[in-house]
Amino acid sequence: MLLWRRNVVVSHYSFASEKVFPLVYLLFGVVFIITVPILMVFNESNADGNLYSSNSETKILIPEVRHSKEAVLILKTATETKIYSPGNPNLADSTETALCSTSILPRFEDRSQLSIKFSCSVSDVIGFELYSYLAVKMNGFSTHDSHFLDQLIFTSANSPQISAEATVSSEIGLKRISSIYDESSALLPADGENVSPALMPSLQTDLWSPDLALRNHTSRTIRFDEIHSNTRWSTGDTQSFTLTVNYEIPMVVAERNAKALTWVKYGFIQFFAFFLALAFLFSGLTDLLFESGVFANYSKIETIKPKKN
Repeated sequence: MLLWRRNVVVSHYSFASEKVFPLVYLLFGVVFIITVPILMVFNESNADGNLYSSNSETKILIPEVRHSKEAVLILKTATETKIYSPGNPNLADSTETALCSTSILPRFEDRSQLSIKFSCSVSDVIGFELYSYLAVKMNGFSTHDSHFLDQLIFTSANSPQISAEATVSSEIGLKRISSIYDESSALLPADGENVSPALMPSLQTDLWSPDLALRNHTSRTIRFDEIHSNTRWSTGDTQSFTLTVNYEIPMVVAERNAKALTWVKYGFIQFFAFFLALAFLFSGLTDLLFESGVFANYSKIETIKPKKN
């Protein structure tokens, strides 16, 4: 017959001569349920052999972009090449310099978009290369969050026939490249060489070239690049050429170094989850050992008397 009462407590007590082994068991259990969760948290952090995964967090970042008023436009015709740079009019010889004007059309309703328009007195254009410097600011992008960082965006296209106008839709995206020596080099915020000054034509008058500019930009492991572009060509008055480029930088989903409080908080959550689970198992095992007589003990039944008002 099973008798169950809510006001009855059954306690197990060890005999005096048998207290050593239960005490050792208790001390071992306490050390076990504290140490094992700590080891499991570190093992989870080092699942890939490093702390890269545990010390990072995924964030959705909204970039703000503006044009730095620095660009190099190379227009190609069937017989010659013309170069225009609003930041450095003397970048090329006078015979190779194109006569152009530039207008920047910011979209105030969306700071992640802008348009730039080049109107050039160059005839018979069949292709172009545009090295445009966009200044980007994004919360958590770099260690200099309050500053815009110049990013070189390269766009090029060729037409099968002579055109008077080209309109480009360019989508810019964040590129992160992990170093073989340091996987965390691809984590935000960017620092070191990734925030070094760009090679601009106005600052490096004698050194600027397309190859050097691209090499300077691609040396960064965290940078913005053009990931897709679409060019629409139009015919018309071939004595002049108009190029309009619409830049768009969508929201960025990126990994960044987690702040200390963030990964400490996650570590505590994992620790207590493992701790509570092991403590529950240890408590059940202890009751089972006492009830099965593994530890020499005696039971004492106590009745809890309800408090009278």
